[in-house]
Amino acid sequence: MTHNPSRSQRSGVFLMVAASLCFSVMGALVKQVSQSLPVMEAVFFRAFLSLAILTPWMIFRKIPIAGTNRPILLLRSVSGFTALALSFYVTSKIKLADAAILNQTS
Repeated sequence: MTHNPSRSQRSGVFLMVAASLCFSVMGALVKQVSQSLPVMEAVFFRAFLSLAILTPWMIFRKIPIAGTNRPILLLRSVSGFTALALSFYVTSKIKLADAAILNQTS
């Protein structure tokens, strides 16, 4: 008995592999950049890149940039910034393989 995965299952697997590859590349770049730049500068440029990509997409899709539930959006922003900053800090201080394993625990 063979199982033929559906198109959505294949797409899901492909997107998971692509996401893992992107996170691996980002970790390697953070490790490389952190040797010459402060960690918070790397966090700033990562956030700025996200802003540059997501803002036009949100405008095109007519998604409100300020959100509809500002207190929750603010909490999410602060927790996301903290997680990103701590992740970049840890990546800059420990071996890249250990940082990748630590990232996968989430």
